[in-house]
Amino acid sequence: MNLLLHGATAQPQTLAQATVFDTVTGLKQNVVQMFWSMQQGNLADGSPRYTSFPIAFATALWQKGQLYLHTWGTWDWVNKVNWTSADICAGRYDTYFRAQAKLLAAWKHPLFVRLNHEFNGTWSSWFTDGPSFVALWRHIVDLFRAEGATNITWVWCPNALAPKGSTATTASDKVAAYYPGDAYVDWTAFDAYNVGGLGKTWVPFTDLVSSSPLVATWIGDTYGTIAALAPTKPMMLAEFGCNPVGGDKSLWLKDALAVIPVKFPLIRAINYYNVEMGGNAWPLLTTDGTAAAWAAGIKAGPYAQNFPMPPDGIPIKPLSAQWGDPTAELRAQLALLDKANATLSAQNTGLADDLALANVGLTQAHAQLVSADALHTVDAASIARLGQEVFDAQVATSTAYQKLNVVQAHIRGLLDAAAPQL
Repeated sequence: MNLLLHGATAQPQTLAQATVFDTVTGLKQNVVQMFWSMQQGNLADGSPRYTSFPIAFATALWQKGQLYLHTWGTWDWVNKVNWTSADICAGRYDTYFRAQAKLLAAWKHPLFVRLNHEFNGTWSSWFTDGPSFVALWRHIVDLFRAEGATNITWVWCPNALAPKGSTATTASDKVAAYYPGDAYVDWTAFDAYNVGGLGKTWVPFTDLVSSSPLVATWIGDTYGTIAALAPTKPMMLAEFGCNPVGGDKSLWLKDALAVIPVKFPLIRAINYYNVEMGGNAWPLLTTDGTAAAWAAGIKAGPYAQNFPMPPDGIPIKPLSAQWGDPTAELRAQLALLDKANATLSAQNTGLADDLALANVGLTQAHAQLVSADALHTVDAASIARLGQEVFDAQVATSTAYQKLNVVQAHIRGLLDAAAPQL
Protein backbone atom coordinates (compact mmCIF):
# COMPACT_ATOMS: atom_id res chain seq x y z
CA MET A 1 0.00 0.00 0.00
CA ASN A 2 1.22 3.50 -0.83
CA LEU A 3 2.71 5.78 1.78
CA LEU A 4 0.99 9.16 2.13
CA LEU A 5 2.23 12.56 3.23
CA HIS A 6 0.10 14.40 5.78
CA GLY A 7 -0.06 17.91 7.15
CA ALA A 8 -2.20 20.95 7.84
CA THR A 9 -2.85 24.57 6.95
CA ALA A 10 -1.62 27.18 9.39
CA GLN A 11 -2.62 30.85 9.55
CA PRO A 12 -1.26 33.43 10.13
CA GLN A 13 2.07 32.78 8.42
CA THR A 14 4.35 32.21 11.37
CA LEU A 15 6.54 29.30 12.39
CA ALA A 16 4.92 29.34 15.83
CA GLN A 17 1.48 28.92 14.27
CA ALA A 18 2.78 26.15 12.05
CA THR A 19 3.73 24.11 15.12
CA VAL A 20 0.26 24.31 16.70
CA PHE A 21 -0.99 21.32 14.73
CA ASP A 22 2.09 19.32 15.73
CA THR A 23 1.47 20.18 19.37
CA VAL A 24 -2.22 19.29 19.56
CA THR A 25 -1.86 16.03 17.60
CA GLY A 26 1.50 14.96 18.98
CA LEU A 27 2.72 14.28 15.44
CA LYS A 28 5.11 16.13 13.18
CA GLN A 29 3.47 17.20 9.94
CA ASN A 30 5.09 16.23 6.66
CA VAL A 31 3.64 19.22 4.80
CA VAL A 32 2.80 22.72 6.11
CA GLN A 33 0.58 24.94 3.97
CA MET A 34 0.36 28.72 3.90
CA PHE A 35 -1.77 31.05 1.77
CA TRP A 36 -0.25 34.06 -0.02
CA SER A 37 -1.42 36.67 -2.49
CA MET A 38 1.03 38.11 -5.01
CA GLN A 39 0.31 41.68 -3.98
CA GLN A 40 -0.48 43.32 -0.63
CA GLY A 41 -1.70 46.78 -1.53
CA ASN A 42 0.61 49.61 -2.54
CA LEU A 43 3.72 51.38 -1.32
CA ALA A 44 3.72 55.06 -0.33
CA ASP A 45 4.54 56.10 -3.88
CA GLY A 46 1.59 54.15 -5.22
CA SER A 47 3.63 51.32 -6.74
CA PRO A 48 2.54 47.72 -6.04
CA ARG A 49 3.64 46.10 -2.80
CA TYR A 50 4.55 42.70 -4.15
CA THR A 51 4.94 39.71 -1.86
CA SER A 52 7.92 37.38 -1.94
CA PHE A 53 8.26 33.69 -1.26
CA PRO A 54 8.89 33.21 2.49
CA ILE A 55 12.30 31.61 2.11
CA ALA A 56 13.20 31.92 5.81
CA PHE A 57 9.96 30.21 6.79
CA ALA A 58 10.38 27.45 4.19
CA THR A 59 13.98 26.93 5.29
CA ALA A 60 12.96 26.58 8.94
CA LEU A 61 10.43 23.92 7.92
CA TRP A 62 13.01 22.14 5.75
CA GLN A 63 15.47 22.01 8.63
CA LYS A 64 12.76 20.37 10.74
CA GLY A 65 12.12 17.76 8.05
CA GLN A 66 8.90 19.34 6.75
CA LEU A 67 7.88 20.32 3.23
CA TYR A 68 6.34 23.66 2.36
CA LEU A 69 3.09 24.01 0.39
CA HIS A 70 2.77 27.55 -0.97
CA THR A 71 -0.82 28.33 -2.01
CA TRP A 72 -0.49 31.37 -4.22
CA GLY A 73 -3.11 33.64 -5.76
CA THR A 74 -2.76 36.13 -8.62
CA TRP A 75 -4.40 39.06 -6.89
CA ASP A 76 -4.01 42.05 -4.57
CA TRP A 77 -5.40 40.88 -1.24
CA VAL A 78 -5.55 44.38 0.28
CA ASN A 79 -7.30 46.13 -2.60
CA LYS A 80 -9.24 43.00 -3.60
CA VAL A 81 -8.14 43.38 -7.21
CA ASN A 82 -7.46 40.39 -9.47
CA TRP A 83 -4.51 40.19 -11.84
CA THR A 84 -6.20 39.32 -15.12
CA SER A 85 -5.05 36.53 -17.38
CA ALA A 86 -4.70 39.04 -20.24
CA ASP A 87 -2.33 41.24 -18.22
CA ILE A 88 -0.30 38.28 -17.00
CA CYS A 89 0.07 36.75 -20.46
CA ALA A 90 0.96 40.17 -21.92
CA GLY A 91 3.97 40.26 -19.60
CA ARG A 92 2.83 42.98 -17.18
CA TYR A 93 4.14 41.03 -14.18
CA ASP A 94 7.01 39.15 -15.83
CA THR A 95 9.67 41.06 -13.87
CA TYR A 96 8.03 40.01 -10.60
CA PHE A 97 7.63 36.37 -11.68
CA ARG A 98 11.22 36.13 -12.89
CA ALA A 99 12.54 37.57 -9.62
CA GLN A 100 10.56 35.01 -7.62
CA ALA A 101 11.72 32.23 -9.92
CA LYS A 102 15.37 33.17 -9.42
CA LEU A 103 14.83 33.28 -5.66
CA LEU A 104 13.45 29.74 -5.61
CA ALA A 105 16.03 28.44 -8.08
CA ALA A 106 18.77 29.68 -5.75
CA TRP A 107 17.04 28.08 -2.76
CA LYS A 108 17.09 24.72 -4.62
CA HIS A 109 14.97 22.75 -2.13
CA PRO A 110 11.75 21.25 -3.52
CA LEU A 111 8.37 22.69 -2.53
CA PHE A 112 4.74 22.54 -3.60
CA VAL A 113 3.18 25.56 -5.32
CA ARG A 114 -0.62 25.47 -5.58
CA LEU A 115 -1.38 28.24 -8.03
CA ASN A 116 -4.86 29.86 -8.10
CA HIS A 117 -6.59 27.05 -6.23
CA GLU A 118 -10.35 26.51 -6.58
CA PHE A 119 -10.13 28.30 -9.92
CA ASN A 120 -13.47 26.81 -11.00
CA GLY A 121 -15.44 28.53 -8.22
CA THR A 122 -17.04 31.93 -8.73
CA TRP A 123 -16.01 32.92 -5.19
CA SER A 124 -12.34 32.85 -6.23
CA SER A 125 -10.96 36.28 -7.11
CA TRP A 126 -9.11 34.77 -10.08
CA PHE A 127 -12.13 32.91 -11.48
CA THR A 128 -12.17 33.00 -15.28
CA ASP A 129 -12.89 30.75 -18.25
CA GLY A 130 -10.88 27.61 -18.98
CA PRO A 131 -8.75 28.86 -21.91
CA SER A 132 -7.78 32.04 -20.04
CA PHE A 133 -6.81 30.05 -16.96
CA VAL A 134 -4.71 27.61 -19.01
CA ALA A 135 -2.91 30.48 -20.76
CA LEU A 136 -2.16 32.16 -17.39
CA TRP A 137 -0.90 28.90 -15.86
CA ARG A 138 1.38 28.02 -18.75
CA HIS A 139 2.80 31.54 -18.93
CA ILE A 140 3.80 31.53 -15.26
CA VAL A 141 5.18 27.98 -15.31
CA ASP A 142 7.22 28.72 -18.44
CA LEU A 143 8.75 31.81 -16.82
CA PHE A 144 9.76 29.91 -13.68
CA ARG A 145 11.27 27.03 -15.62
CA ALA A 146 13.17 29.44 -17.87
CA GLU A 147 14.84 30.88 -14.76
CA GLY A 148 15.86 27.43 -13.53
CA ALA A 149 13.22 26.99 -10.80
CA THR A 150 12.88 23.27 -11.50
CA ASN A 151 12.46 22.53 -7.80
CA ILE A 152 8.81 23.64 -7.89
CA THR A 153 6.09 20.99 -7.77
CA TRP A 154 3.12 22.58 -9.59
CA VAL A 155 -0.19 21.58 -8.00
CA TRP A 156 -3.38 22.00 -10.06
CA CYS A 157 -6.36 22.22 -7.69
CA PRO A 158 -10.05 22.70 -8.53
CA ASN A 159 -12.74 22.82 -5.89
CA ALA A 160 -14.82 19.71 -5.23
CA LEU A 161 -17.00 19.11 -8.27
CA ALA A 162 -20.73 19.37 -8.77
CA PRO A 163 -22.59 16.67 -10.74
CA LYS A 164 -22.17 16.40 -14.47
CA GLY A 165 -24.63 18.63 -16.30
CA SER A 166 -24.96 21.05 -13.40
CA THR A 167 -25.19 24.75 -14.18
CA ALA A 168 -22.52 25.39 -11.52
CA THR A 169 -19.08 26.39 -12.74
CA THR A 170 -17.73 23.51 -10.67
CA ALA A 171 -19.65 20.89 -12.68
CA SER A 172 -17.54 17.80 -13.32
CA ASP A 173 -17.96 18.03 -17.10
CA LYS A 174 -16.48 21.55 -17.15
CA VAL A 175 -13.22 21.04 -15.30
CA ALA A 176 -11.28 19.51 -18.22
CA ALA A 177 -11.27 22.89 -19.97
CA TYR A 178 -9.10 24.22 -17.12
CA TYR A 179 -6.43 21.52 -17.30
CA PRO A 180 -3.09 22.96 -18.58
CA GLY A 181 -1.80 19.55 -19.71
CA ASP A 182 0.45 16.92 -18.18
CA ALA A 183 3.62 18.80 -19.16
CA TYR A 184 2.56 21.72 -16.93
CA VAL A 185 1.20 19.85 -13.92
CA ASP A 186 3.14 17.74 -11.39
CA TRP A 187 0.31 16.90 -8.96
CA THR A 188 -3.44 17.24 -9.21
CA ALA A 189 -5.52 18.13 -6.16
CA PHE A 190 -8.91 19.18 -4.90
CA ASP A 191 -10.56 20.74 -1.82
CA ALA A 192 -13.59 19.24 -0.06
CA TYR A 193 -15.38 19.99 3.22
CA ASN A 194 -18.13 18.41 5.27
CA VAL A 195 -19.99 21.47 6.60
CA GLY A 196 -22.39 19.20 8.45
CA GLY A 197 -25.42 20.86 9.96
CA LEU A 198 -24.38 24.22 8.53
CA GLY A 199 -24.91 22.84 5.04
CA LYS A 200 -27.52 20.52 3.56
CA THR A 201 -26.65 17.39 5.49
CA TRP A 202 -23.87 15.50 7.26
CA VAL A 203 -21.74 13.88 4.53
CA PRO A 204 -19.40 10.93 5.12
CA PHE A 205 -15.99 11.35 3.55
CA THR A 206 -16.46 8.81 0.75
CA ASP A 207 -19.71 10.46 -0.33
CA LEU A 208 -18.00 13.85 -0.20
CA VAL A 209 -15.38 13.05 -2.82
CA SER A 210 -17.13 10.45 -5.00
CA SER A 211 -20.80 10.85 -5.79
CA SER A 212 -23.25 8.49 -4.11
CA PRO A 213 -27.07 8.28 -3.96
CA LEU A 214 -26.97 10.24 -0.69
CA VAL A 215 -25.61 13.39 -2.33
CA ALA A 216 -25.79 12.71 -6.07
CA THR A 217 -27.99 15.74 -6.65
CA TRP A 218 -25.36 18.23 -5.50
CA ILE A 219 -21.97 16.47 -5.16
CA GLY A 220 -20.20 15.04 -8.18
CA ASP A 221 -17.47 12.42 -8.53
CA THR A 222 -14.48 14.67 -7.84
CA TYR A 223 -11.89 11.94 -7.38
CA GLY A 224 -13.03 9.87 -10.37
CA THR A 225 -13.21 12.85 -12.70
CA ILE A 226 -9.72 14.11 -11.87
CA ALA A 227 -8.29 10.57 -11.95
CA ALA A 228 -9.68 10.10 -15.46
CA LEU A 229 -8.37 13.49 -16.58
CA ALA A 230 -4.82 12.91 -15.28
CA PRO A 231 -4.43 9.19 -14.48
CA THR A 232 -0.62 9.31 -14.23
CA LYS A 233 -0.45 12.21 -11.77
CA PRO A 234 -0.31 11.83 -7.99
CA MET A 235 -3.20 13.57 -6.27
CA MET A 236 -3.35 15.74 -3.16
CA LEU A 237 -6.31 16.42 -0.90
CA ALA A 238 -5.06 19.97 -0.47
CA GLU A 239 -7.81 21.19 1.85
CA PHE A 240 -10.36 19.19 3.75
CA GLY A 241 -12.18 19.56 7.02
CA CYS A 242 -15.19 18.58 9.06
CA ASN A 243 -17.57 20.80 10.98
CA PRO A 244 -18.74 19.18 14.26
CA VAL A 245 -22.35 20.35 13.84
CA GLY A 246 -24.62 17.49 12.88
CA GLY A 247 -22.48 14.43 13.57
CA ASP A 248 -19.43 12.89 15.22
CA LYS A 249 -16.34 14.69 13.95
CA SER A 250 -13.90 12.20 15.49
CA LEU A 251 -15.57 9.25 13.78
CA TRP A 252 -15.66 11.20 10.51
CA LEU A 253 -11.90 11.76 10.72
CA LYS A 254 -11.26 8.12 11.63
CA ASP A 255 -13.27 6.97 8.62
CA ALA A 256 -11.60 9.46 6.27
CA LEU A 257 -8.07 8.47 7.25
CA ALA A 258 -8.96 4.78 6.90
CA VAL A 259 -10.64 4.92 3.49
CA ILE A 260 -8.37 7.40 1.68
CA PRO A 261 -5.46 4.97 1.06
CA VAL A 262 -7.81 2.08 0.28
CA LYS A 263 -10.50 3.60 -1.97
CA PHE A 264 -8.57 6.53 -3.43
CA PRO A 265 -5.06 5.24 -4.28
CA LEU A 266 -4.02 8.26 -6.37
CA ILE A 267 -4.24 10.47 -3.28
CA ARG A 268 -0.67 10.59 -1.98
CA ALA A 269 -0.85 13.61 0.33
CA ILE A 270 -3.52 15.11 2.57
CA ASN A 271 -3.65 18.54 4.21
CA TYR A 272 -6.20 19.33 6.92
CA TYR A 273 -7.58 22.87 6.99
CA ASN A 274 -6.89 23.64 10.63
CA VAL A 275 -8.25 27.19 10.52
CA GLU A 276 -11.47 28.67 11.90
CA MET A 277 -13.35 30.36 9.06
CA GLY A 278 -16.89 31.37 8.16
CA GLY A 279 -18.43 29.98 11.32
CA ASN A 280 -17.04 26.52 10.63
CA ALA A 281 -15.10 24.94 13.47
CA TRP A 282 -12.57 23.10 11.34
CA PRO A 283 -9.62 23.03 13.81
CA LEU A 284 -8.75 19.85 15.67
CA LEU A 285 -8.75 20.20 19.43
CA THR A 286 -7.46 18.27 22.40
CA THR A 287 -10.63 19.09 24.36
CA ASP A 288 -13.09 17.32 22.06
CA GLY A 289 -10.99 14.31 21.11
CA THR A 290 -10.60 15.28 17.45
CA ALA A 291 -6.85 15.80 17.72
CA ALA A 292 -6.47 12.36 19.28
CA ALA A 293 -8.67 10.84 16.56
CA TRP A 294 -6.44 12.35 13.89
CA ALA A 295 -3.27 11.10 15.57
CA ALA A 296 -4.70 7.60 15.96
CA GLY A 297 -5.78 7.49 12.31
CA ILE A 298 -2.38 8.64 11.06
CA LYS A 299 -0.55 6.08 13.21
CA ALA A 300 -2.89 3.27 12.14
CA GLY A 301 -2.63 3.93 8.41
CA PRO A 302 0.13 4.10 5.80
CA TYR A 303 0.98 7.69 6.58
CA ALA A 304 4.62 8.72 6.69
CA GLN A 305 6.11 9.32 10.12
CA ASN A 306 9.77 9.93 9.30
CA PHE A 307 11.19 10.10 5.81
CA PRO A 308 14.27 11.33 3.98
CA MET A 309 13.84 14.77 2.44
CA PRO A 310 13.52 14.71 -1.36
CA PRO A 311 16.46 15.63 -3.61
CA ASP A 312 17.06 19.25 -4.58
CA GLY A 313 16.31 20.73 -7.97
CA ILE A 314 13.40 18.56 -9.10
CA PRO A 315 9.66 18.31 -8.32
CA ILE A 316 8.46 16.22 -5.39
CA LYS A 317 7.41 12.70 -6.31
CA PRO A 318 5.14 10.36 -4.30
CA LEU A 319 6.98 8.80 -1.39
CA SER A 320 7.59 5.29 -2.70
CA ALA A 321 8.26 6.47 -6.26
CA GLN A 322 11.39 8.49 -5.60
CA TRP A 323 12.62 9.38 -2.17
CA GLY A 324 10.57 7.77 0.57
CA ASP A 325 11.40 4.09 0.16
CA PRO A 326 12.52 3.17 3.69
CA THR A 327 14.93 0.56 2.26
CA ALA A 328 16.44 2.75 -0.46
CA GLU A 329 19.55 3.62 1.52
CA LEU A 330 20.02 0.02 2.64
CA ARG A 331 19.66 -1.20 -0.92
CA ALA A 332 22.28 1.26 -2.09
CA GLN A 333 24.66 0.18 0.67
CA LEU A 334 24.06 -3.46 -0.16
CA ALA A 335 24.85 -2.85 -3.83
CA LEU A 336 28.16 -1.24 -2.86
CA LEU A 337 28.95 -4.12 -0.52
CA ASP A 338 28.13 -6.67 -3.22
CA LYS A 339 30.56 -4.91 -5.54
CA ALA A 340 33.24 -4.75 -2.84
CA ASN A 341 32.59 -8.39 -2.00
CA ALA A 342 33.14 -9.48 -5.59
CA THR A 343 36.37 -7.48 -5.80
CA LEU A 344 37.67 -8.77 -2.48
CA SER A 345 36.68 -12.31 -3.35
CA ALA A 346 38.69 -12.16 -6.56
CA GLN A 347 41.63 -10.60 -4.77
CA ASN A 348 41.40 -13.15 -1.96
CA THR A 349 41.39 -16.04 -4.43
CA GLY A 350 44.44 -14.67 -6.19
CA LEU A 351 46.19 -14.00 -2.91
CA ALA A 352 45.45 -17.51 -1.68
CA ASP A 353 47.05 -18.98 -4.80
CA ASP A 354 50.10 -16.76 -4.41
CA LEU A 355 50.40 -17.62 -0.72
CA ALA A 356 50.12 -21.33 -1.46
CA LEU A 357 52.97 -21.15 -3.96
CA ALA A 358 55.03 -19.09 -1.54
CA ASN A 359 54.45 -21.64 1.21
CA VAL A 360 55.56 -24.47 -1.04
CA GLY A 361 58.75 -22.60 -1.84
CA LEU A 362 59.37 -21.74 1.79
CA THR A 363 58.83 -25.34 2.86
CA GLN A 364 61.34 -26.56 0.32
CA ALA A 365 63.87 -23.94 1.35
CA HIS A 366 63.39 -24.84 4.99
CA ALA A 367 64.01 -28.54 4.32
CA GLN A 368 67.22 -27.80 2.48
CA LEU A 369 68.56 -25.44 5.06
CA VAL A 370 67.89 -27.73 8.07
CA SER A 371 70.63 -30.09 6.89
CA ALA A 372 73.15 -27.28 6.43
CA ASP A 373 75.62 -25.83 8.91
CA ALA A 374 74.75 -23.64 11.90
CA LEU A 375 74.75 -20.41 9.86
CA HIS A 376 72.24 -21.82 7.48
CA THR A 377 70.18 -23.11 10.40
CA VAL A 378 69.79 -19.53 11.65
CA ASP A 379 68.72 -18.50 8.16
CA ALA A 380 66.20 -21.32 8.08
CA ALA A 381 64.66 -20.08 11.33
CA SER A 382 64.30 -16.59 9.87
CA ILE A 383 62.65 -18.01 6.79
CA ALA A 384 60.32 -20.07 8.98
CA ARG A 385 59.24 -16.90 10.79
CA LEU A 386 58.61 -15.26 7.41
CA GLY A 387 56.48 -18.22 6.43
CA GLN A 388 54.42 -17.79 9.61
CA GLU A 389 53.92 -14.09 8.88
CA VAL A 390 52.67 -14.91 5.39
CA PHE A 391 50.29 -17.48 6.85
CA ASP A 392 49.00 -14.93 9.38
CA ALA A 393 48.32 -12.47 6.55
CA GLN A 394 46.33 -15.14 4.77
CA VAL A 395 44.25 -15.75 7.90
CA ALA A 396 43.61 -12.01 8.34
CA THR A 397 42.41 -11.73 4.75
CA SER A 398 40.03 -14.64 5.25
CA THR A 399 38.70 -13.07 8.47
CA ALA A 400 38.00 -9.77 6.69
CA TYR A 401 36.12 -11.66 4.03
CA GLN A 402 34.00 -13.41 6.68
CA LYS A 403 33.20 -10.10 8.43
CA LEU A 404 32.02 -8.65 5.11
CA ASN A 405 29.63 -11.56 4.72
CA VAL A 406 28.24 -10.91 8.22
CA VAL A 407 27.55 -7.24 7.38
CA GLN A 408 25.81 -8.27 4.18
CA ALA A 409 23.64 -10.77 6.03
CA HIS A 410 22.65 -8.07 8.57
CA ILE A 411 21.60 -5.63 5.85
CA ARG A 412 19.65 -8.32 4.02
CA GLY A 413 17.84 -9.06 7.27
CA LEU A 414 16.87 -5.39 7.64
CA LEU A 415 15.58 -5.35 4.06
CA ASP A 416 13.47 -8.46 4.65
CA ALA A 417 12.00 -6.91 7.80
CA ALA A 418 11.13 -3.68 6.00
CA ALA A 419 9.64 -5.32 2.90
CA PRO A 420 6.10 -5.85 4.33
CA GLN A 421 5.85 -2.08 5.01
CA LEU A 422 6.44 -1.08 1.38
